[in-house]
Amino acid sequence: MHEKKGVLTMKNYSVLFWDIDDTLLDFQKGEQCAFEAACSTLHIPYSDSFYNDYHEINEKHWKLLELGKTTREILLVERFKDLFELYHIDCDPALMEDTYRSYLDHQHQFMPYAFDVLQQLKDMRMCIVTNGRTNTQKKRYHDANLDDFMENLYISEQMGLSKPNPEFLYKVMEDMNLTDSSEILLIGDSLSSDILGGNNAGIDTVWYNPHHKDNNTTAIPTYEIDDLRQLVNHPHFTLSE
Repeated sequence: MHEKKGVLTMKNYSVLFWDIDDTLLDFQKGEQCAFEAACSTLHIPYSDSFYNDYHEINEKHWKLLELGKTTREILLVERFKDLFELYHIDCDPALMEDTYRSYLDHQHQFMPYAFDVLQQLKDMRMCIVTNGRTNTQKKRYHDANLDDFMENLYISEQMGLSKPNPEFLYKVMEDMNLTDSSEILLIGDSLSSDILGGNNAGIDTVWYNPHHKDNNTTAIPTYEIDDLRQLVNHPHFTLSE
């Protein structure tokens, strides 16, 4: 665990903003399963290197979205267009997107200990803040029974804003009648969207970093953990109603 310099006193948070992908639900596992199934359906040869190249291209397009340099509608198709051009594959990228999406909608595997931690924190005010696509995130949210724990699900596509734009989180606060950002803790795996979004909105953050990645960005997490169970017994903050 690592904490931002200057965090010395015990703090209490009463509201949790959760990212969903690779924080509560294992998006990487679901993504690969859906991608492989889509390839099989469309008779596209699958390999780990093919998937890894897709993953790299996909990340580049999502970074462009965070920077406001593309739209969600464009990136969802362009990522497959770029992949198919790289491998000289004759397939409609829009068809691949629709096929992939149909499989992805059914993926909702939990990250390690996520469900147990949610059960321990179920009396707290909690919500989801995600940059994902509306239909996909709604289905995964309900299929994983996250609505048993959350007050609401806030999706960038519905709100017309994406993390790290602070207006996204300001709108969530307004909807939940929250006026004091110091009572909120945002938990997510992405430095460029979750942590930077919290920084921009003046909300404390927990960087969930199970793979011990280096932080080479301008985002500054208030806390860092590599195991979600560390949220329950953290040395520098408490979570309660």
